[in-house]
Amino acid sequence: MNSNQQQPDLDDEFIREEDLEEVIDLDDQPTDDIEEDNEEIDVDVDDSIYSFQSHEQSVFCCHLSHDNRLAITGGQDDKAIIWDTTENGLIRFDTGGHHKDSVVFAKFNLNSTMVATGDMSGVIIVWNVEDGQKISDYEVGNDLNWLLWHNIIDNVLLAGSHETWMWRLSTNKPQCRTLQSFGCANLVAELFRDGRRLAMGYEDGSIRVWNLEQNQIAFTIQGHLAHQTTVTALSLNLDDSLIATGSANGVIKMINVKSQKVIHSFNLDKLVDDSDDEKQENSIESLQFGGQNCLVIGSSHIEIWHVPSQTKRNQIPLSRGVSKLSVDSNNVNIVYAGCLDGVFRVIDIRTGEIMNEKRGHRDQILDFAISSKSDFVLTCSDDSTCKIFKIVEH
Repeated sequence: MNSNQQQPDLDDEFIREEDLEEVIDLDDQPTDDIEEDNEEIDVDVDDSIYSFQSHEQSVFCCHLSHDNRLAITGGQDDKAIIWDTTENGLIRFDTGGHHKDSVVFAKFNLNSTMVATGDMSGVIIVWNVEDGQKISDYEVGNDLNWLLWHNIIDNVLLAGSHETWMWRLSTNKPQCRTLQSFGCANLVAELFRDGRRLAMGYEDGSIRVWNLEQNQIAFTIQGHLAHQTTVTALSLNLDDSLIATGSANGVIKMINVKSQKVIHSFNLDKLVDDSDDEKQENSIESLQFGGQNCLVIGSSHIEIWHVPSQTKRNQIPLSRGVSKLSVDSNNVNIVYAGCLDGVFRVIDIRTGEIMNEKRGHRDQILDFAISSKSDFVLTCSDDSTCKIFKIVEH
């Protein structure tokens, strides 16, 4: 099925209240513009416990099943591969021949019975994990910007390009819905933990929160209150009361969800480039709220800001910048950083200390996935390899 086929009509129960379970408050859990450089990185050591080398070109995305036994990786060789992390990389199946462009997104659904793969041409395919059979396929046009499964309902898939698409997969009554585009692409998105709302950042700098049950906009930040350049990163805090957004020119905005207003806006520090003594703008590549009421910001370096006081606590210089940040789901005081120098870093949010570094890639890390127990990480790189690193207990 693709976008030029007739889509099934929707009823009022696309997102049903009974599907949405109570969400655990993470606060109650224990607290314990980057210039691309394609030169190969010299690596003297390899800290990985396993290296998966079945891709032929750069690997852009990776994800782990809920039990951590299966991995999916997708790359520039126009295919995604599902393989076993516990049996020396035994390949379950691959998507060879079905995608005609680089696979840039690959995600297991909530219970890991299905997996979705999306390529740069806008083709999305949903697969049965058990037998590798294709379940559905969709076309959203060029420039697929994000792809995610619903965080509570296991058969609802969302994607963003120029429009926002939402599908409910069903053998009896499949459904499709589109959210209005307002003339520009949506580039980043994150679901609220209640599963009822979706926050999105747009190409024109605006931010919108959608109510998915009602298929309506809850509120919009636009005009002079919004970013003046493309929104490149977005994050919700641990109780969904704040949204942080970052833009291509290094501006961060903090939005209060209840008041629906921008409560703070600031610029990421410009660093001095030693080669020409000129200050460089920093595109925000990733944002993550963490413990201690902090916001961790990744660009050419990492900054840790204390949200209530709106002050910077720490700054961590990096040789080549950050591709992705992720806060530990088991310890909100720990943040992980996949870096463009090929190093995976573990950082203590409270002190700004780099607690651990994992080396082994010969090019930039493009994506990573943390296991559910935070005991290992799967990384993928421009060097065409995927690696599993044991994370030291912290």
